[in-house]
Amino acid sequence: MGPDTTTDSKTATRRFHYGWVMVGNGAIINSIGSVHAATFSIFFLPLQEEFKVGSAALALVLTMARVQGGFEGPAVGWFIDKVGPRLPAILAALVGGVGFLLLPLADSYWTFVLIYVFVISLAFNMGFLHSMHAVANLWFVRYRTRVLSVFSSSLRFGSALLTPLVAALVLSNGWRAGAIFAGVLVLVVALPLTFFMRRSPESMGLLPDMRYPDPDTEEAEESSVSRSATRAAEIPDDFDTGEATRTTSFWIIMYSTAIRHGVLAGIRVHFIPMFVGLGFSQQTGANFLALTALIATPLILFNGWLGDRLYKPRVLMMGQIASVLAMLFLINAGSLWQLYLFAFFFAYGESTAPVNHSIIGDFYGRKNFAKLNGFLGVGTMFGSMLTPVAAGLIKDQIGNYTPALWGFLVVAVIAAFSLLFTQKPKRAVLAPSQAS
Repeated sequence: MGPDTTTDSKTATRRFHYGWVMVGNGAIINSIGSVHAATFSIFFLPLQEEFKVGSAALALVLTMARVQGGFEGPAVGWFIDKVGPRLPAILAALVGGVGFLLLPLADSYWTFVLIYVFVISLAFNMGFLHSMHAVANLWFVRYRTRVLSVFSSSLRFGSALLTPLVAALVLSNGWRAGAIFAGVLVLVVALPLTFFMRRSPESMGLLPDMRYPDPDTEEAEESSVSRSATRAAEIPDDFDTGEATRTTSFWIIMYSTAIRHGVLAGIRVHFIPMFVGLGFSQQTGANFLALTALIATPLILFNGWLGDRLYKPRVLMMGQIASVLAMLFLINAGSLWQLYLFAFFFAYGESTAPVNHSIIGDFYGRKNFAKLNGFLGVGTMFGSMLTPVAAGLIKDQIGNYTPALWGFLVVAVIAAFSLLFTQKPKRAVLAPSQAS
């Protein structure tokens, strides 16, 4: 009797899990999507010169984008929970790419605001942030933080590659050439890849964490019960949005995330002007901005690995402490080595981003992850909308950013301390007879 070729065929087919496609696609899409974050800091000084506006007025553009993203978050989360991440990602790549191609038509400050805030930022928040967070949460449980770290790391890696390139293009050909390059890149590379995304492993007859269902059909019922028990043990109890938002830990996480986003946004928006103020060229500032992204790439993977092993609030606290150190080195920057240390600690502060999102799934489950992540975005909106404008106002009035940096340092210290009081919430679990 010959070998069982049917079994061998099934085994060979099952060696490849579609989860690998989701991870690879998401990483490439995020790398291309990083052009959105890279362009604003590069456009900052050229836009100031063309539109004749102050630092605060230009930073207000990013603030409006954050406000729009905050209000967009819950609606996008509901949309993703209903239809899955694929359609939002397709729409985001299409609209975002077209938005960048429309941006060169802006002939005034307010037309630039209209296109950047209500077309480009709306699209990128939906498809390159919320959708990828949902992919990691739907396709992974045990390895959720690591996959989120891969997605977040790919954003930084893309930024490290694209920032110097876009900066050189802008400095030689103007900011409009940079916008056209970004739009073409998104439409040609990112958009086609979004069509390979799928809703969830269960929609393809698979299980999270690269697992497969039991193929033995004669024991299907027993296997189904066993899988349900296994998943119940592995997956946290799903909180409703109301239950989650009534826990103290949710609000501490929101506050800490808002501070992290706020401090990083306040620095990132003014990154190149800060370096110009220190006596360096715009290209040098762009190169250091790329360096922070390059350093963050392995650090994010490290913190993703760490976040699956240590208590997540402690990992988040380490990121806040790193931000404090970054501010200290930047405030006292008198030589190049201090700027390199600033770049390292600034990158480390960014590198806890995946833990900020995986902790929501870890604490509150998979079912309402996108909605809760959207609510988290509302809170972070307030941090990110204030700091860039505040730093710009201080620069316009005083002529330097030092008081703003001291303010960022203080709130980062408070956020680090608050994480000491975060605890994983528990909810009542129904008995098996009640659940059935």
